[in-house]
Amino acid sequence: RRGFEEAYAAEFARSMRTGDVLTVSMLDVDDFKLLNDRFGHQAGDTALKHLADVLRETLRPTDAIARYGGEEFALLLPDTNLESARQVAEKCRQLILRQQIPHEKSSISGIVTVSLGVGTVIPTSDGLPLGFIDQVDKLLYQAKQNGRDRVESMQ
Repeated sequence: RRGFEEAYAAEFARSMRTGDVLTVSMLDVDDFKLLNDRFGHQAGDTALKHLADVLRETLRPTDAIARYGGEEFALLLPDTNLESARQVAEKCRQLILRQQIPHEKSSISGIVTVSLGVGTVIPTSDGLPLGFIDQVDKLLYQAKQNGRDRVESMQ
């Protein structure tokens, strides 16, 4: 997480300096406790590893991903406008839902869902870098309140 916050601060400063767009997405596994309770903590760990793999395979090498806390991930998408970032978030959401997660002698599929919040830094803003992440985190929780397994973004 500290590495992500450092990368974010650098990209935020670059965005403010150059006027280039910077988008952040926050992602959280829906009902992760239920997954752990039903299949065990090893299955939960495996699900998080698979989720991270899907994100790494979907994002560009210039993007950054970090486990932000618990089952929450942060995605840093430099030079990505809001609509493109929303499409990336939707693609990640769909790919994660289709994952076959190995579990004992079978697999878990179709029950791991994620909610995402997506926001774009406005280069003329003078807010604190981490304050913006809080705004995107609120969009994530709005996605959860609106039914989970969805993407919410700034207007």
